[in-house]
Amino acid sequence: MSLSDAFAMIDAENKARVIGETWGHLAPVRTQSYEGKMIFANGSYGDHVLLYSTWKGLDDSPWLFNDMTDFMCEKAKDLGEGVFQFDGFYRRDADGEWEFDGSISQSVRW
Repeated sequence: MSLSDAFAMIDAENKARVIGETWGHLAPVRTQSYEGKMIFANGSYGDHVLLYSTWKGLDDSPWLFNDMTDFMCEKAKDLGEGVFQFDGFYRRDADGEWEFDGSISQSVRW
């Protein structure tokens, strides 16, 4: 265990508190569903790029952006290369875990 490991949990808690106090008004309401879509690309080298998104009632949320990035990296990576569109709903459950419920269609394949 290094000295930085000893402070990692405190640093993470402090960071979460500062983010909440600064951007908390943009946080998604837990258990509320937001209808919307996102368009993203999966590249040839394993990269995932968010190209566009719109969600009714939820604008410019850093939590939403992080969750969309996680969705692309964790769930959509098996789709292969191309440009994809997700249409559906986004929500965070009571525990703060994200969920995207909807369909993914492919716009462009290379």
